[in-house]
Amino acid sequence: MTDEKLKIGRYANIKLDRWFKRTFGVEERKHLLVAFLRELIPEHDFEELELAKDEFVNEQADTLKSIRVDISARDKDGTRVIVEMQMAEQDNFYERIAFNSAFPVTEQKEIGDIENDFPTVYMVSLMNFSYHKGSDKVLYTGRYRWDDSNEAITDRVQLLFLELPNCTKALTPEASFVDNFCYVMKNIQDLSEIPPQLETDFFQELFKSAEIANFTAAERRKYRKDMLDEQSIIQSQRFHERKGREEGIAIGIQQGVRQGASLERQRITEVLRNAGVAEDIISKI
Repeated sequence: MTDEKLKIGRYANIKLDRWFKRTFGVEERKHLLVAFLRELIPEHDFEELELAKDEFVNEQADTLKSIRVDISARDKDGTRVIVEMQMAEQDNFYERIAFNSAFPVTEQKEIGDIENDFPTVYMVSLMNFSYHKGSDKVLYTGRYRWDDSNEAITDRVQLLFLELPNCTKALTPEASFVDNFCYVMKNIQDLSEIPPQLETDFFQELFKSAEIANFTAAERRKYRKDMLDEQSIIQSQRFHERKGREEGIAIGIQQGVRQGASLERQRITEVLRNAGVAEDIISKI
């Protein structure tokens, strides 16, 4: 693919890793992260949010897995927030989230702590895909619960999933902040203007931060390269999907031919037997 084929609009695709972190995970735009979390989790009053290291190291053994997250932050009361942007579906996605949530929990425990208490951990996953296709609900939440009563075992680990493709109520009178936020995250790179329904301080700031004209020259070069890489990945995925479909069709045709030939042999055998032809002659035929 040549550079001339690359189409870049007014606003950046802030779902991509580097640009997601640039939008929400740096000090100069931390207020966007705080405003987003206050709307998403109104029961907690996020105040002096401090950006934390984005890598959790498993120090038990060299062979055990550590994790790196998109954004990690800590509020003044110790509350931890992990925010992840997931571009594509993968096997055992929910299990991965459960695994990742254990690290900010264990990181807060000190040697000799016998209270077994720790501040709340919020795991926020923005998903560029939907596990609830056809739904107009964008926010799904979960925590550890008893099977028989659905009562929470603990509120100290809370999981929040935003399914961006479900934002069908966005820009309507029924739309919530989260509906409109998911719409922006999903579509911002294709927009040339800010929809009038989104002319609030938060969204004005978000669009301003994503406007490529406001990037430095170095950022524009990096963004162009990231977009080229992303399009190459998409083209490769499409190629393998097409090859898989073609190979599947070819295999299906071969199987159909074999099955058809087998059925034809059975039909001829039945006709010959009904006509009284001897078995040894049928076998030769």
